[in-house]
Amino acid sequence: MISNEPKMHEQVRKTILLFLGILTLLSAICYYAILKLNPTSIYVGALMMCPALSALITLKLVKRPISSLPWGLKSLWPAALFHSVHNIFIQKIFTPLTITNDSSPFWIDKYGLMLPIITTLFAIYFWRKAKVEHL
Repeated sequence: MISNEPKMHEQVRKTILLFLGILTLLSAICYYAILKLNPTSIYVGALMMCPALSALITLKLVKRPISSLPWGLKSLWPAALFHSVHNIFIQKIFTPLTITNDSSPFWIDKYGLMLPIITTLFAIYFWRKAKVEHL
């Protein structure tokens, strides 16, 4: 029996190189905008989204749906995508929209108390809902 393993490894290598090429191109555009134009949070936010956008573009180019990613325990992709989107919303959207005072750092941004409080409230809500629905 002939193994397809070398062919699969070559395909994985090409996909990784494609992803890195797209990531480099998108990041270079964002870095240029930050350095030469204006270092606003829009360009920094775009730079933070580059890995997620690169992953989605790569999947599209290799004709794989996003549902083909293993969303179980065997993959870090769900965590990587969630983390990049999470950082964008917390650090580049919510924090600049918040009125600040002396106690603001205690409550807002990535290490503030508001994020774990809201996350805990959502967890309790969905946990109770799951118990009611016997999930």
